[in-house]
This record gives sequence, structure tokens and C-alpha cells, in this order.
Amino acid sequence: STRKESSAASDVYKRQVLHRANQQRGMIPASNMKTLVMLSVLDALPTHHRFVTTVSSPTPGTIVLRGGGDPYLRSVPDPRHRDHATLQQLAKKTATVLKKQGRTRVRLGYDASLFVGPDWAPTWPEGYRSQVTPIQALMANGGRPLGKDGKPGEGPRSQAPAKDAAGIFVAQLKAQGISVQGAPSPAKACLLYTSDAADDSLR
Repeated sequence: STRKESSAASDVYKRQVLHRANQQRGMIPASNMKTLVMLSVLDALPTHHRFVTTVSSPTPGTIVLRGGGDPYLRSVPDPRHRDHATLQQLAKKTATVLKKQGRTRVRLGYDASLFVGPDWAPTWPEGYRSQVTPIQALMANGGRPLGKDGKPGEGPRSQAPAKDAAGIFVAQLKAQGISVQGAPSPAKACLLYTSDAADDSLR
């Protein structure tokens, strides 16, 4: 093969090299950087940490959808992963609370401020935009379009995932009998209604 490769893997407990191939050759890291990010997150966060998407009402008649960084948030249940939180589930919970308050019309804001810094790596080429969604704290289906089977599929990635997730939420609220006035806009959240399937209470 004419491809340039460089890799090595070790068992740190046995202090044994499991694989090596041109390991002395310096290369620009590719998706293996995800492994380092994953290990850093596992080290920094407690084992019980949950990435939770919430809805708050800072003022009467206004609700805010806040992204908690959940990479597995779906718009509708995923047939392969039915335990993943969904915007559909959150819309049902939110509609129930609003109706108890006598409200069927609201304004919607969305908050993706949990993640700071650029959502697009400056070294990524523009050609990646067809394959990569900007990394925002609020996104549904990983920024992928849904196939007819309800699974995230291939196709152009969302370039405004927080805004698009809010648009999905608008449609799902409408299906629950709640109309949204105007277009969703960026906003700051307070607290809270949650997408966590294990949490069924208004905080």
C-alpha cells in the first residue's frame, strides 16, 4: 500500500505493546483525537453525570429550550436506542405543564450557551461541512437528517443545529396542541423541565 500510516497500541496494565506500525513516524491526528477527548471527559465528570436537555419559563408565556450537551438527543425515538432522550418526549411533558397552567400559546427561545468557544475547528476544511455538524450544546440526531425508518441517516449535516432543534421542537409542541408565536430565537434559560426519561417532575 502507498498509504502513510502510523499507529501503536499498548496495554498499560501489562506494560505490553499490542500493535505497532511505523510508530516513529509523526502524523497529523485524525478521529483518534476523539479517544483522548472521551478519556478526558470520563476523568473530569462523575460517573453519574447526565447530559440533560431542559425547558424553562423565564417569564409567563415564554419558554426556553436549553441544550445540555447531549450527543444522543433524538427528535423521535430511535428504534435502535429507545432509552435515548427525545425532543418528542420533552414536548409532551412541556405541553402537559403548559396546559395545566391554562396556556396553549407561547414564545420559544433556545439556549446553546453551555459550550463556549468556536463550534467549528479553524483547521477543519470547508469540505467537512457536508460530513460534520458544528458542535453546539443543543442538537438533535447529531445534526443528521432522519431516514424513513426513524434512524439518523446520511445526507447534508445541519449547519445550525441549535436553531434546527428548536424548529423541530416547535412542530412537536404543535402536535401536542401548543402553538408557538413567531420564530424561535436565541435566549438565556433559567430552570427547568427535563428530557431525562428518569425525571418526571417539574423543577
